[in-house]
Amino acid sequence: MEEQFQHIIFKFLSGEASKPELLKLSEWLKESAEHKKMFDKTNELWHLNEKKLRNVDLNIDSAWQKLSSKVKKNNNRSTYKPILISSNKFTIYRAAAVALILISLSLTLFWISDNFNNSKVKFVTIFAPLGEKSKVQLADGTIVWLNSGSSLKYAADFNRTNRTAVLEGEAYFDVTHDKSNPFFVKTKDVKIKVWGTSFNVRAYNNDNIVETTLEHGSISMQLPNQKKDVFIKPGQQLLFSKSSSSVQLKKVDVDVFTSWKQNILKFDNADFNEIIKKLERWYGVHILLDSKMKHSERYTMTIKTESLREVLKRIKITTPISYKIEVDSVFIYSIN
Repeated sequence: MEEQFQHIIFKFLSGEASKPELLKLSEWLKESAEHKKMFDKTNELWHLNEKKLRNVDLNIDSAWQKLSSKVKKNNNRSTYKPILISSNKFTIYRAAAVALILISLSLTLFWISDNFNNSKVKFVTIFAPLGEKSKVQLADGTIVWLNSGSSLKYAADFNRTNRTAVLEGEAYFDVTHDKSNPFFVKTKDVKIKVWGTSFNVRAYNNDNIVETTLEHGSISMQLPNQKKDVFIKPGQQLLFSKSSSSVQLKKVDVDVFTSWKQNILKFDNADFNEIIKKLERWYGVHILLDSKMKHSERYTMTIKTESLREVLKRIKITTPISYKIEVDSVFIYSIN
């Protein structure tokens, strides 16, 4: 069973996992705190082969022999060569040294055979399951927080030729400044150019609005049907509508849109649908609404350590609803 999930996780990291495999992985992560801890540590340190090994003097053949011996001793099964997502053969051997370092830190490295095509560009994908958050430091020192149900994809040679990351979902970026090599964030609909900046992007595929909020620094955005890039100043938020291509730039309380990375969920005059959408991702549940519900209430509240049931009780004080929670499904009914 463990070997099966090792394989799925590696497929996920390489961007090749199917939807059923992603669902299976998400359920596995919910089963145990140890599963989540192992996944988080691996996500956070996966990039170390790019950054750390430049300063590590290791005998690669010796590292591989020690690693093979250790794996055989621990699990008594045939050993696969570990490979990280890269386009050059040296990475296979470099990965052996990385694996040895990770094992010494009580981490688990995931294994597959070395059946791959060197001619293709390889990618790394970082993933935050529903109801969870992830944090990763990229090879250039940039730190990224991923919100629930989000993924970040970048080339294995990130920081060598370019600094481009592809986001699906929501992320907060604290980007390392590099004047000669700007950082780019791409979503399905927009492209953001960054110099050295802290900002939040929410770009879930099933949301109509792409929301970009700047905390520090300066960014510009390439938007569909816009002749010129749009520049954003600190404290501003740009809302781009996918359906109408309309653009709205406004001043906001940045903390409302970035506090999630500190495990605090804030709402400021949010409508009911916005509340439900964020609660689904925050708690990793599916919320089904009564078709008769037509609430126009708006909500301002902060969620820290409250359970979903406690939050629903709070909403019920001002909104005429009843609810039923069944495992990871929530049913909300109108009682008008």
